[in-house]
Amino acid sequence: MARENRDVRPFDDLPDVQSWLEEKVTLRVYPTGSTGKIEPLECVANSTLRVDPQTVVTADIKLHIDADDLVLAQRAVADRFAKNYGNKTNEIFSIVLYGSSKFLHFKDELIRWSFSELEKMKGGFSLLNPDGSRPRSLRLPHNGTVFDLAVVLNSAQKPKIGLPYRLGTWLAHIQFKLANPSEGIGFNPLPLTDEKRQELELSQQTATYCQINPQRPNLLDADMLDDFLFFYVDSVTLDKLSANPLHPQSALSQTQIFIDALKFLVSEFQRLENVAEVRLKDVDERLIGRLLRVVSTDDTQSLQSWLDILRDEPEVFIAEIENVCKYQKRISDSLDLMIKGNQ
Repeated sequence: MARENRDVRPFDDLPDVQSWLEEKVTLRVYPTGSTGKIEPLECVANSTLRVDPQTVVTADIKLHIDADDLVLAQRAVADRFAKNYGNKTNEIFSIVLYGSSKFLHFKDELIRWSFSELEKMKGGFSLLNPDGSRPRSLRLPHNGTVFDLAVVLNSAQKPKIGLPYRLGTWLAHIQFKLANPSEGIGFNPLPLTDEKRQELELSQQTATYCQINPQRPNLLDADMLDDFLFFYVDSVTLDKLSANPLHPQSALSQTQIFIDALKFLVSEFQRLENVAEVRLKDVDERLIGRLLRVVSTDDTQSLQSWLDILRDEPEVFIAEIENVCKYQKRISDSLDLMIKGNQ
């Protein structure tokens, strides 16, 4: 049966559900050791919350409904909509939470509720597994996580004019993003398949390949790394990294890929004919400004200092990238595992 995950459609009654999701459902992050006296970090619908990597892998993270009295109202809306299909209750719909990583190319279904189970979110519903372990999407300190909350059609229906009927159709949808402070550069490696190798005329053992976007070749005009650079990584390698994101060797490989992409960016910056004339105000809101923020704080003085280093001492800039990414620790952890395995 074909699945249909596409943009939300404004069917009868569902705009009310969409508005409710957007206005009343939030994602809240409770740092380890926090108490009721400490306000949690809050991410509203369709926004990005930047948190440090340690918080991502240690904090309790919950979905929360802000207005308890709206739960019954939304159930009634779903019941009314279900009658369009000839169903007496909302059981043909589910509310599903997905966790995904663009870097590692996976999307996991984390939780599935019926509208009758919405009360579970009123006091805050933890995204941790019942045994307290963390799902894969909450074990990625440096890659960022995307959470999609959608009302989906959980069974195929008889086609009717004006009504969705395919299994998996998203009827309403919001998204939350968790990102670490230096992740905003926008880097998502592309799978290097055998077909892509042939297209690019690459050898079979080529593991990574950098290609400047022919549609946006001007580095200073790019907003995100993906706008300027297509960074390909062997597709089998990406699958293995996705399956074992926290293994020390996997963490090392992910870090190496990220650093290699930034090294290429630093090299391309050095090749600019007018590199000496680049001013902070011209690049601050663009890709180079995001590159600076990988190593810099957000104040103007620090950004200007790192722009000067990027221009005049690129090797120092790259060294600081390795420091921020904890590259030495990744190498050490991987070697420790190897040594332990040989004993």
